Amino acid sequence: MARYTIQHWSQSEQEGGFWLLSVTIEACQNNSTKNSPPPSEFDFGCQFCINDSTTSLALFQQTRPESSIILQFLSDQALSNQMEPHTLKITPPIPSNQAIIKTCQTAKNVVLLGSEITIANVFYLAKIRHSANQTGQTVALLHCENHFPFRIKPALRMAPTLPPEAIGTSTLLEDWQIPNRLTSQSDLPGCFDGTLDKFFAYWLAKQNSHNPEPWHIIICASKETQKKCLAVSHSYDWVHCLGTQQSTND
Repeated sequence: MARYTIQHWSQSEQEGGFWLLSVTIEACQNNSTKNSPPPSEFDFGCQFCINDSTTSLALFQQTRPESSIILQFLSDQALSNQMEPHTLKITPPIPSNQAIIKTCQTAKNVVLLGSEITIANVFYLAKIRHSANQTGQTVALLHCENHFPFRIKPALRMAPTLPPEAIGTSTLLEDWQIPNRLTSQSDLPGCFDGTLDKFFAYWLAKQNSHNPEPWHIIICASKETQKKCLAVSHSYDWVHCLGTQQSTND
């Protein structure tokens, strides 16, 4: 597990009891037993932790201003203010996740599925997709059992393959021209009533009735949720599913 010295950190509470953690490390560090030179880009599917904390962190964004690297993570709990975080620990990168990055950059049609804190990875991939200026279709389906880490707003972008009663969206994804809808089991306003795999099954059936082109599906969720989503997609030969092999939510 690689370790990087933290220069600065801060956290801010989000909607629904989630937290956004910002961590700054130096772009160049001494290669010793405790520090390793950072790669050009951290792998979004790695497991991240501060010191020996067990708090799950999902990568939301990374930027490289001048000689530093700023990593932003979504978490479902705050770090203790009494803790003095000074080391960011990261598991080795997962090579298969590079295929997912390439898919976001080059595939014509992509559906991004995300559940709970790994929704952060959907935003990470959606930004890559948006920056690649893809002219194909992109859709995001997001699930949280109780609350979302953002304020739910009515959709401005219509999508005929999504339930008409589900009008709740993430405005950030809409700003990136990505139609998206939300699902929950808690009767949240504007949300589809059900789990992520149930919502995905609805989209598959609707899309199948429109003489579908090939679609790539990227699943950011626990292994259990990934298996359920893969199961409902097996009967559609126009679907190619990729799981992100997350470790934060297993």
